Amino acid sequence: MARGRRTLGPKKAGRMDGSDEAKRRLKVILEVIAEKRTVKSACEELGISEARYHELEWVALQSAVEGLEPRPAGR
Repeated sequence: MARGRRTLGPKKAGRMDGSDEAKRRLKVILEVIAEKRTVKSACEELGISEARYHELEWVALQSAVEGLEPRPAGR
C-alpha cells in the first residue's frame, strides 16, 4: 500500500511558468507519456499533426534533460 501524497501528474503543468498555451501543450504531452491519452487524441486536442506532436514532445523532453544536467556546486 502506497503512502504519502498523490502526485498531480500532468496537472503539474498548470503550475509552471509560461503561457497558457505552452502549459496546455505540456499537460497533453505528459498525458500521452503517462498513457492516459493517445497520440491521436492529443493531436486532435491541440489541433496539430502527428509529426508536429512528435516534434513538440522531443523539444519538451530534450529541454527537461538539459535542465537536469549536473552543475558545479557553489555560486
